[in-house]
Amino acid sequence: MATYLSPGVYTREIDFSYYVKQISTSSCGMVGVAERGPINKAVLVTSWEQFINKFGSYLQAGYLAYAARAFFDNGGSVLYVNRIAHLSDPTDKSSLTAVKSSVTLKDRRAVAAILETGTAGTDRITWLARQAGVDGNGISVELVASGTDTPLSVNVTGQAITVNLATDGEADPVSTTDQIVAAIAAKSEADALVQVSTEDTGIVQSASSANLAGGQDAQDTLRVLAANEGTWGDRLSVQIEDGTLDPATGFNLVIRYKDEVVEVFKDLSMDESASNHVELAINERSEFISVEDLGPLSGTPDDRPATGGFSLSSGDDGLVDLNDTDYIGDPSQHTGFYAFDEIDALNMLMAPGVTTANVIHAGITYAENRKDLMLVAEAPIHLEPLETVNFRKGQGMYSHAAFNSSYAALYYPWLEINDPVTGKRKLIPPSGAVAGCYARS
Repeated sequence: MATYLSPGVYTREIDFSYYVKQISTSSCGMVGVAERGPINKAVLVTSWEQFINKFGSYLQAGYLAYAARAFFDNGGSVLYVNRIAHLSDPTDKSSLTAVKSSVTLKDRRAVAAILETGTAGTDRITWLARQAGVDGNGISVELVASGTDTPLSVNVTGQAITVNLATDGEADPVSTTDQIVAAIAAKSEADALVQVSTEDTGIVQSASSANLAGGQDAQDTLRVLAANEGTWGDRLSVQIEDGTLDPATGFNLVIRYKDEVVEVFKDLSMDESASNHVELAINERSEFISVEDLGPLSGTPDDRPATGGFSLSSGDDGLVDLNDTDYIGDPSQHTGFYAFDEIDALNMLMAPGVTTANVIHAGITYAENRKDLMLVAEAPIHLEPLETVNFRKGQGMYSHAAFNSSYAALYYPWLEINDPVTGKRKLIPPSGAVAGCYARS
């Protein structure tokens, strides 16, 4: 070492060429089944809380959530998740069998059918269908006076209402308008079809059968879809209210998940030229839903969704016929393992709980081709130590090719935990915990 005898500035050269940068093992990619979240798209999460928010909680259908929790609990912090579902055609990403929950909302243009009988000022009665729409046009009303000294009665056959007017000894009707209104209200079958009102008080005269008219159906105006596919969306509902600042033209949309309010969007418009148009305000901003404006371009107040509560339905997780190909994926479609093609900063790859030879071999091939990551796999559950060795070598009861690669590791045994869902003991694959330990070190 040089000896410095006086103060000054001295130059010292050090050769760093023989230093090799340590390879990072901090980031991990997982492929598996999740409750919700984007499908065949690698998404970064950096905590268990973020995982729950994006992909939901534990599922009995897979081990992805259990592995993710183990990864974070053991020191991991950078996790890329690719949720998968079955593709009927692996070479066509659009053949996804998973379906988003949805509900189509009607506008406020519905009109109830109506009929007026009698003469204004004497025996005018207004008959209004209980339910708005064209179905009300099928309701008919007939006022009949037949026989002598007959009582007032109401008969209902399907949507045909027959009012038998009370008569006197000379077969003349004696029922008043108020008595007719009361008789209809007392007859549950009739009251369910029409709402009857009158401002007159005279004696009601006979009237031949006539149908209510003018009923008009509401039109589809807004389609609400869950943010992504799965039955989780069936637990979503939306509440439509009149706007807060402008109740006459705007509307509020309240989103509930599992009966809890999770998001509120206020003073929305159906006018596509407005800055608060419903699609602009909700799409890509809501964590739970997206919307499609189905109404006319005019965007009038009547185009707003009708008020009330509406539940989404018909979601599908796309797990029927799920197979190895769905985990492996297709390079041209960037599905399965290949969803991580664009993620350069990836060190570990796994499909937690999937122990088929096809998937493990495909994972090894993917890792070997990339040359910048390692596959972390596990032996099947409940194997004995020697059986695990046979599984790795593809011998004994196994006939697949041996797993031999410097880009892969096989771990055993499965870990026993206290299941957060059932409270009972449960075995989970070790890959998530192992990856967390790698990342920590």
